[in-house]
Amino acid sequence: MHYAAARSSTISTLYILQRGAKLEGKDIYGNTALAIALQNKHFNYGIILIQKGADCKVPIFKEFPKRIAKQQRLEQKLKEIQDLNADQLAVIQSENVEMKENKDDKSHRNLFF
Repeated sequence: MHYAAARSSTISTLYILQRGAKLEGKDIYGNTALAIALQNKHFNYGIILIQKGADCKVPIFKEFPKRIAKQQRLEQKLKEIQDLNADQLAVIQSENVEMKENKDDKSHRNLFF
C-alpha cells in the first residue's frame, strides 16, 4: 500500500484495498499511505484515499537520509562495543580459570613439601 502511495498508483491501491489491506496501516516511521502520498505531492491520490475512508488527522513523520545514516552509525558502534565487551569477558573468564588452576597447583605443592 505504501509503495503504491509513493508512486500514486491508484489502480494498484484499489485492488489492494479490495483484497483486504488495511487503509490505516503504518510503515516503520509511523506514516500511513495517505501521509506518504501527501509527502510525495500526490494530492489526487490522497483525495481517493480520503474518499475510501483514510483518516485525515494522522500526523506525518518525515524521515531524513542524514538521520537514517546517523542511526545506522550509532547501531554499528553499539554492535562494536557489544562485541568488544564479549571479547573482554572471554579474556577475563580465561584469566580467572588460569588463576584458579594456579591456585590449585600451589595447594597441592604444600601437601608434598
